[in-house]
Amino acid sequence: MKDEAQCSLDDLNQAAEELIALGCAAGAMHIHDGVARLGFLGEVSAFVDEVVEDVKEGVISAAEGVAVFWDEQQELRDKLAYYGRNGFTFAGGVTQIYLSVGVTVATRGASVSAGIMYGSHGVNNIYEASMNIYNGHGATPAEGPVRKFYQYIARGEYEGNMMYGAADIGLSLRGLLGLVRKPETFQLFRSDPLNYERAYKKNGSVGFVF
Repeated sequence: MKDEAQCSLDDLNQAAEELIALGCAAGAMHIHDGVARLGFLGEVSAFVDEVVEDVKEGVISAAEGVAVFWDEQQELRDKLAYYGRNGFTFAGGVTQIYLSVGVTVATRGASVSAGIMYGSHGVNNIYEASMNIYNGHGATPAEGPVRKFYQYIARGEYEGNMMYGAADIGLSLRGLLGLVRKPETFQLFRSDPLNYERAYKKNGSVGFVF
């Protein structure tokens, strides 16, 4: 950002336009009700007009106005990242539960223990994401019972979180890349490779992405 001697009204207007554009993008992505979205955009516009008016009246300098807009942009970006991250965590948890059922059924119950692990991680991820979204940005991150169990066996919060994250990713990759029996196949031999496919093909590309 330019220093105070270099900042002008053009810089202020540019920062204001960037904040409004970010607000429009945020509203389009996260506020599906039209009336609520218009209300949110109205609040952003009113805030921008107030700051611009303060600069014109000499209450604050152009540089201070630009700084205010940049601070608001950063806060809004942090919130978008926070809710986006938890939204993906929730969707990933749903996918893990779907995988747990799919893998268990596809293996005729042979992988029921693995299915339980997938399911427990999925439920935990849904719980944590839901609580984080409910509590809002800035609140203490929620910790589900499965994460707390990892922290207990690892004898530390950081170590447990690392173990939980590694297990979460490992289980998901194993469930998606593992071989499962194709439906309605006739098994001549104990393990006929023609009768098996990667689990992500059975569960779909969406599951593979999450």
